Amino acid sequence: MNDNDDKTLERFFKNRPLLKFLGIKMKKGLSSMDLFYLLKEFSILLNCRLTKVYNTPNNGFDFHFHSGKGKNILRVIIPNFIFISKHKAEYPEKPSGFCLSLRKHMEGLILKKIEQKNFERIVELLFEGRGKKKIIIVELFSKGNIILCSGDYEIVNVLETQIWKERALKKNETYNYPKQNFNFLEINENKLSNLIENSDKENLVKILAIDLGLGGVFAEEICLLSKIDKGRKKDITEKEISSLMNAINEMINKEMKANIVYKDNEIININPFEIEGYKDFRKEYSDSFNRLIDENIRNILKIEKKSPYKKKIEEMENIIKNQKSKIEEMGGKIKENQDKAELIYTNYNLIDNILSSVKEEMRRKSLKEIKEKLKGHKLIKELIEKDKKIIIEIQ
Repeated sequence: MNDNDDKTLERFFKNRPLLKFLGIKMKKGLSSMDLFYLLKEFSILLNCRLTKVYNTPNNGFDFHFHSGKGKNILRVIIPNFIFISKHKAEYPEKPSGFCLSLRKHMEGLILKKIEQKNFERIVELLFEGRGKKKIIIVELFSKGNIILCSGDYEIVNVLETQIWKERALKKNETYNYPKQNFNFLEINENKLSNLIENSDKENLVKILAIDLGLGGVFAEEICLLSKIDKGRKKDITEKEISSLMNAINEMINKEMKANIVYKDNEIININPFEIEGYKDFRKEYSDSFNRLIDENIRNILKIEKKSPYKKKIEEMENIIKNQKSKIEEMGGKIKENQDKAELIYTNYNLIDNILSSVKEEMRRKSLKEIKEKLKGHKLIKELIEKDKKIIIEIQ
């Protein structure tokens, strides 16, 4: 976690009761726990050859893998998602410079290892082939990033150069993981007790969500499972620490039971296992957490490949929409001009007299004298000699 993540979660938690918190619409991104369970399904990519890399809409990349068992697409959407997709995206004709760099260095290599680093929202992919090693690191926090490294973690290229006080993501630098005080998978009762006691967060649920990187839903869930008030912080007893550790271990070893949670027929979350906080909500289950993410995130972000017919229909719909807008705009102008014409017709004699009077004055006096005389006139607001215009205001 970094400072930007801390501030974002702090704002998110402020004054949010459980049900309101659980009622967020759809996933905003993968939490560390989501990633922990999701990567259990990524083993089908191991020992597969990377055949192609493409840009996708929404700041994403598709990595096409091939093996004797078929093809798979690993889709990365910066800064929030990584999942295996069965659906091709709409690829631009001209790939980005970073995409071309990935193709140059990575295509044809075999994926040998894929892992989550230190229970962070970081995925590391190790490739081998042609006598070399390459590493792709996907960061799914803050602004997100994709970093291409050599086998010894020297940065070959990076999607976006990012520089902080403690580390830099740019070419020729050595890649360093973000500083981490606690690893959720390595926490024990002593470490947890010290974390709670020394944390600057105001309550237990924020400590679990931010300091341990669980995110809101899973932090709330641990509080529910351990039966400890999420607003507590001080005076957590040894027995309660033990209860929290039991809840943490239970969550790490949960049986995969992927589900979509609905409220009023709207998806509010996708989970890898049953969540106690959602027990009263309607759910649909699947044998694949990845598949649920693929189908629902893909549709929401609209990154699926469109057929030529669908493209044509969308083009025609846009043309019709633009024409309707222009017709409405012209209709408004026609009505405005009609109103002006009626106003002129109704006040024709008055306007004619004003024009005649000004013309007569201009034969005998200078423009300066006339303008001075017209100051404060109820109807004549301005006299423009250059354009031969008189601005009259009629109600």
